[in-house]
Amino acid sequence: MATNKNMRRSEIPNLLLKNPNLRNEDFAKHFGVTLETIRSDMIYLEEKGIVKKLHGHAEVTDSFRTDKIHLNERVHLDEEGKKSVAKAALDLIPNDSIIFLDSGSTVQKIAELLSLRSNITVITNSLGVANTIITQEQNHVYLAGGFVSSNGMLLNGPYLIDSIKQFKYNFAFLGTNGLKFYDGPTCLNYSHLPVKQLVIKNSEKVAVVCASSKFSNGAVMQFATWDEIDYLITDNIPDEQQNVLKNSNVQCIIA
Repeated sequence: MATNKNMRRSEIPNLLLKNPNLRNEDFAKHFGVTLETIRSDMIYLEEKGIVKKLHGHAEVTDSFRTDKIHLNERVHLDEEGKKSVAKAALDLIPNDSIIFLDSGSTVQKIAELLSLRSNITVITNSLGVANTIITQEQNHVYLAGGFVSSNGMLLNGPYLIDSIKQFKYNFAFLGTNGLKFYDGPTCLNYSHLPVKQLVIKNSEKVAVVCASSKFSNGAVMQFATWDEIDYLITDNIPDEQQNVLKNSNVQCIIA
């Protein structure tokens, strides 16, 4: 079962999370690749802060474990920072807008604040966002179809792409995983790449929203460069990241 590099590197940490006893030779057999290929994958994942290499195997990092816990738990981590970011994001949303809301705990805070707006049409792949918007009688929600991921409360898969490409968005608000080793927003799962990239293509404006803790963590892959993003909204930007952002066209909003 030979697989492409991005998909393989996306799956390895998830498999390790389920079974920490897996060794490099197990992954080589599972993916139908050489042991040397798996060693290269492990080096890459360690450089990105996802795993720690050991002799013949690896273990996932604490930051990866945190990103994989259930949305209902993550929403309470860095809660004050996420609330501040959501309030700043709300200022960019006028009434009568058509917006895309990504899955993720910071985006969930934006959904809650949309009770302060009217006639907002929200397209989302997040069950949490959809459940929030349906309580707001003045707003509307379209839940894009797909397979349900239990820990993230989101939908994914090929049917999701078909749903999302039907819309054009005034604004898209996307979450991100760790930013420490990248010059753009990131994700942990290969299947999230085409969804986020299609939303960017179909949006007039795009904002990435995150708490500042994301600057301390790694991720598996990057889904866009900062030049493709209009706004980065966060509660703080570490000094070492500021030069990367200054060299791009993204507008940073500190909440």
